[in-house]
Amino acid sequence: MAKSGLRHIDVGAELTKTEWESEESHELIHGTSFPASPAERQLFYRDDEHKWYIYNGSAWVWLGGGSGGVTDHGELTGLGDDDHPQYIKHSLATAINDFLVASGVGVFVKKTLAEVKAILNWAADIATHAALSATHGRTNIDGVTERDSAISTHAALATGIHGVGASTVESIAGSQSKVDTHGALTTAHGAVSAPTASRIILRDAGGRAQVVAPSAAGDIARKDTVDTHATLSTNVHGIQDVPLFSTEAKTYYIDAVSGDDGNGGESSGDAFKTWAKAETMIPIFILHAYVIITLGNVPENILLEGRTTISGGSLYIKGNKETTAYYAVNKIDVSTCFGDIRIQYFRTTVDRTFVGYSMLPRLDGVRFITHDAATARAFDLEACIMALRDCDIGTDKATDGIFATNCRLVSHDNSGNATRYGLYANNSAVIAKRNGQPTGTTADEYTAYGGEIR
Repeated sequence: MAKSGLRHIDVGAELTKTEWESEESHELIHGTSFPASPAERQLFYRDDEHKWYIYNGSAWVWLGGGSGGVTDHGELTGLGDDDHPQYIKHSLATAINDFLVASGVGVFVKKTLAEVKAILNWAADIATHAALSATHGRTNIDGVTERDSAISTHAALATGIHGVGASTVESIAGSQSKVDTHGALTTAHGAVSAPTASRIILRDAGGRAQVVAPSAAGDIARKDTVDTHATLSTNVHGIQDVPLFSTEAKTYYIDAVSGDDGNGGESSGDAFKTWAKAETMIPIFILHAYVIITLGNVPENILLEGRTTISGGSLYIKGNKETTAYYAVNKIDVSTCFGDIRIQYFRTTVDRTFVGYSMLPRLDGVRFITHDAATARAFDLEACIMALRDCDIGTDKATDGIFATNCRLVSHDNSGNATRYGLYANNSAVIAKRNGQPTGTTADEYTAYGGEIR
């Protein structure tokens, strides 16, 4: 009988009918662990849990509920639709905004929004509230009459308003009168017409305002400052410390032996000592004839930059034509110069002659005398339109005689011999030959990168 969950108590070798029928001869199977190999419908009592279990063919199930009981209300059997009237049926919720309202007889009934509004009777409640004479703790409200009266009373108050206390509050008319009076003042807040520290500026009778002389970058410029600037003829807008425009023709002299840069420079007896001084006398824009004459060797670099001749102006810088030695200078360097500018009758003793980014300058009778011939160019010309006339590259003193890159050059009656090329046209340069030309040991002429010699 173990398969049923019952077993016999040992009553001896023989079991009598009386013993079989006696309750005391049987007991239910129990223990603290489930028996092995149970049979379906077999009962078992867990002593440690104090619970009855039945084997359903695959697992032990507690007879008191838990995972083996009914947990889904829908699985209950024998119940009709109306056996639980306290629950609301989903079948009533068939339209949006419907309400379920208690009927008073133990069931809910469905009402539309309009029907609910009629039940609530809001319109009547609002009308009743609007007709009240005492609302939210207020009394004697008569539409807007009392409100208007309160506003009028408040507007008429002269003291005790908005925390002013017992002091009298200015009337609107009185306040406006004071504002108008203040606006008409010509010396309000201590304003003065004279330039005075920490005071508001007041225009004078002529409508002018005055300030002290400016010193900081953000100060107001005065008329005297502007007038001074307008009359400047040198160092204007950062150009450099030289005149901006010429006003008349000038001739200046340089005497490196007997001259003095403190002299006027306009005669041989009052000559400047250096080229550096004479160069500061040459205007940026030359509208007249300017001549610089050297009275001997000038042991300096002859640097000329940013000069332009216009409206018939010219600039001639002259050495000595009377001797074939000419006057010596270290080197000649001309850049960003335009117009009728000539450098004549010098010999360079330290470095080559360079002309770059210029238009229409002309070198006459310039001699290249002494230099390390390993890499030198006697005349190095770049991005310019110009002429070389009666110039000498010396004999084997330079690697290349006349080197032009991206230039338009007229080479006229030039002479000498270079260790490589006499004429070198590079990078689209065009050298136009006229009469004699310098020669080269490697070749007289050479072109590269679209250069042309003709």
